[in-house]
Amino acid sequence: MATVADGFRYAERVVSGDIVAGELVRLACQRFFHDLEHGPARGVYFDEGRAQHVLDFYNFVSPT
Repeated sequence: MATVADGFRYAERVVSGDIVAGELVRLACQRFFHDLEHGPARGVYFDEGRAQHVLDFYNFVSPT
């Protein structure tokens, strides 16, 4: 089952170059970390509990 921590690890590994990814994916991962740091000043926030709820729901309805 996917977790929010899995997503963070993936993004960290893409940004560090441990996972080879296309430019747009790399930029999206960089933007994710930038938004975590600077988002609250713009009214953007990340709710880990809500994110996990979405992942749990996806795992529930996923046919595999």
